[in-house]
Amino acid sequence: MSWLESFNVVRDIMVILAALALVCLSGFGAWTVWQLYRLARELQAELRPILDSLHGTSESVRGVTTFVNRQMVSPTSGAISLGFAARGLLQLAGQFYGELRGGGGSGGEG
Repeated sequence: MSWLESFNVVRDIMVILAALALVCLSGFGAWTVWQLYRLARELQAELRPILDSLHGTSESVRGVTTFVNRQMVSPTSGAISLGFAARGLLQLAGQFYGELRGGGGSGGEG
């Protein structure tokens, strides 16, 4: 057997090994893609209930915020406005009473 025939045999063996490596790598790539697909489906199945619960919680918070706004904030702001109006009325009455008593209007002794 000459060196050229030996070279051809080694070359053929290398081509066969390269083809086997390509088949193995292709199989490993397909297996990896399949595992990623399964992982994505499992994550979706695990996250769906959490996202639904989060959506329900946000709707509850929105409802509570609306309720508190209607029941507390509006009446409170009305009561504060009424308090300021009463304070202004009392100040005006005090000035009027001071003018009736002493006629000065400033209320101070000078």
